[in-house]
Amino acid sequence: MTSLKFKHFLLLAVLITAFFTLYKPLSTSAKVLLFVSQEFPQIPLKPLIWVTGKPDHRQFEIEGGGGKIIADIVFPAAGSHF
Repeated sequence: MTSLKFKHFLLLAVLITAFFTLYKPLSTSAKVLLFVSQEFPQIPLKPLIWVTGKPDHRQFEIEGGGGKIIADIVFPAAGSHF
């Protein structure tokens, strides 16, 4: 019976170690895949829209020496970011 408990404890320790070892690389890879799928027009699935808010898009007009300058500034959505 103690051998079985030891095997379960060892298995649990290996799984916990594997989880904490692989969590950061897997999390980073998932974020990269979400970003890449958002940027390529050939991929129809745009998952970042599901987890982020709509950005705040503002347009400014400034008179410069050579004429009117129009600038577009995009601010991220308020709240937590992915």
